Amino acid sequence: MPVRLLVFAAACAMAGCALFPGLTTEAEPVSTAAAEAQFVALLQKLVAERQREQKRADELQQKLDSMANIERRMRERQSKPK
Repeated sequence: MPVRLLVFAAACAMAGCALFPGLTTEAEPVSTAAAEAQFVALLQKLVAERQREQKRADELQQKLDSMANIERRMRERQSKPK
C-alpha cells in the first residue's frame, strides 16, 4: 500500500497537483507514516469537496421543487371556475 501511495503522490507532483503541496518530482524518501498522512489529507479534502457539492445539489433541488410547487398552484388557481 505505501508503494502505491508514493507512486500516486509522485504522479500528482509531476502533474502539478495541488493536493500534495511540497512534493517534487525528485526522488525523496518518504516514510510510511508521512505517506499515510498525505493520503488521509487527500481523502479529507475529497470528502469535504463531495459534501459541499452534495449540499449545493440539495439546495438547488429544493429550489426547483419549490418553483414546481408554485407553478402547480398557479395552474390550479387558473383552472378553477370562478
